[in-house]
Amino acid sequence: MDYVMFIDESGNTGNPKLKDNGWNWGEQPSFALGSLCIKKKDVDEVRDKITGVLNNYENGLGTVRELKSTANYRFTQSLMEDLITVFDSYNAKYYIDITNKRFQIVKYIVEYCVYPLHLNTEFSDLRGRKRAAATVLYNNLTDELLSKYIEICEMDYNDSLVDAISKYIDSLVEGVNDRGITECCKQVKSIVVDYSEHNLDIKNLVPIRDMTNRNREMSLLPHLDAYLNIIGSTSIQRLRSMDKLFIYHDEQKQFSNALAKWTDTMKEYDEISNLRRVQFVSSKKDVLIQSIDFLTGHSVRIFNKSKNSNYFTGRDKAFTKVMSSVLLNCNILSTRYEQDNFFEVLKLKSERTQMPWKL
Repeated sequence: MDYVMFIDESGNTGNPKLKDNGWNWGEQPSFALGSLCIKKKDVDEVRDKITGVLNNYENGLGTVRELKSTANYRFTQSLMEDLITVFDSYNAKYYIDITNKRFQIVKYIVEYCVYPLHLNTEFSDLRGRKRAAATVLYNNLTDELLSKYIEICEMDYNDSLVDAISKYIDSLVEGVNDRGITECCKQVKSIVVDYSEHNLDIKNLVPIRDMTNRNREMSLLPHLDAYLNIIGSTSIQRLRSMDKLFIYHDEQKQFSNALAKWTDTMKEYDEISNLRRVQFVSSKKDVLIQSIDFLTGHSVRIFNKSKNSNYFTGRDKAFTKVMSSVLLNCNILSTRYEQDNFFEVLKLKSERTQMPWKL
């Protein structure tokens, strides 16, 4: 069976940066990448039905005027219900990856300074340990320390980088009163200082850097992480190995080259042999790209409101009920507190997101 996936993002992306007036993400502390997967044989029929639904609400919506999650439609809830009804009737597969941008930075600190791959120590429930460490660091590290790590990730690959990482690990030990984290940090520091003796390249000490379309190096990008998670999870866990998956992503001025590169890289894994290609299309010309933008934007809006349940109104609860089939397929990259809050206000049962494959 051939499948087509439509992908769009919500929330600005790019390298995080701390400025005098706060982080550069401003009023968008979360990033979301959403996907809608449909059988290829049904795409034209679904597109026609969705166009019909949109025109029932406003003539030319989706064709002359783009459907946007940021628009303040008076009919948002009923439109959402009608769109999801169409998609559910065709057994559409949703997957929305929502990332707390501050937590994203902390995640990489854990992955490279506390529990890196080159820390050759066996741990029980390593995933749980990483999540616990990330929560501790998220609640204890200052914005200045987070910003310092971003600066380190942008340094040239030389001895100055090694020295900076070593000193940064010292600051983690000093700033966090957690025995488990402290012990791991000290082991990691010893490896960093003598990285070549551990058969490591200096590039292995910091997160992978990708190149934007303007040949600028960037790392810590929630967009690329979310994309890899969505593609890997869909290809391995939700489709059969003999199925084929074609991807249509909204136009990308920054990351299309990197996304295409990672798509080609993933195709080399035997587990993802069903992956075919990624193409970039204008959302203005495709109501299905617009639809996943609509679903994704409202999903991340619900996530942001759920952080404070006191502001979660009866209208919000009614809206989440309409979106339940979509929200059940959200992966939340954030603290355990924010994860639990999200699913609690939704009255939905949460569980660990299954990893698509193990390294």
